[in-house]
Amino acid sequence: QFIQLTSGSLVAGSLTLDGFQAFVDASAGDLIVSGLTTLAGTSAFVDATGPGSNSLGGVILSGTSAFLQQNGGSSGPLLLNGSSAFWNPSGAVTVNGNPAAQVTGTSFLSGGTSGAKVTLNGDVIIGGTAAFFSPNTGDKWTINGDLSTTGGGTLVMNNVADTIEVNGNVSFGGGDESASLVAGILNVSGNFSQTGPGTTFIGSGTHTVFLDGAGAQTLTFAAPGFGAGRFQNVIIA
Repeated sequence: QFIQLTSGSLVAGSLTLDGFQAFVDASAGDLIVSGLTTLAGTSAFVDATGPGSNSLGGVILSGTSAFLQQNGGSSGPLLLNGSSAFWNPSGAVTVNGNPAAQVTGTSFLSGGTSGAKVTLNGDVIIGGTAAFFSPNTGDKWTINGDLSTTGGGTLVMNNVADTIEVNGNVSFGGGDESASLVAGILNVSGNFSQTGPGTTFIGSGTHTVFLDGAGAQTLTFAAPGFGAGRFQNVIIA
C-alpha cells in the first residue's frame, strides 16, 4: 500500500493504514484529514512534512514501529500504543485534545528536526512499560495542561537547549529517571509531585526546574534524598 502526493492536497474524512509498511507520502503537498488517522500496520508510515498546512483530526499509532512525521499544522488528540510507535513533529505544531497526548507501551514522542515548537492544549500522559517523551535539540514543547509519568513511562531531557513548559501540574510516578534528566529546562506553573520510589524523578547534570507559577505552588517528594528523588537545579521565579 503506497500513496505519493506530488503536489496539492490530500484530503480525506479518515485515513487508515493497516498493511505492512503501508505508506503515505505527502511531503510535496499537505495532508488534511478531518477524522482519525490510524496507523495499525507494522512499520506503517505517514510523511506529512510538506510545505502546506497539515491538519489531522486525531492520530492513533497502534502498529508496531508505526511512525507519523508532521511538519507544522495541527492535530487532534494523539494516542500512541503500538510497540516502538512514535510521533515525530517539526516546525510549529498544535495538538488539541483531552488528553492531548497519551503514550503507552513502548511508544514515544520525539522531536524531529532541531527547534520544533509544539503546543499541546490538554494533558500529556506518559505511561506503559517503557514509553517515553524526548524533545530534540532546541525544541520547545508547551503543555497547556498537566504532565504525568506513570508505570514505566519517562521524560528524557539530555540537551541543554531543550525546553518544556507546563502550564499545569507535573507528576512523576513512572519509570527510572536516574540517567534521563541531565540537561534542559522544565518550567512548571502548577504543583510538582514525585510518587513511588525515589528514582521516578532524579535531576542530574545541568537539568533545571523553574517554578514559575503566578500563585502558591506545592512540592511533594514521596522519597526524597541525595540518592533518591531530588532536583539538580531549581529556580523559584
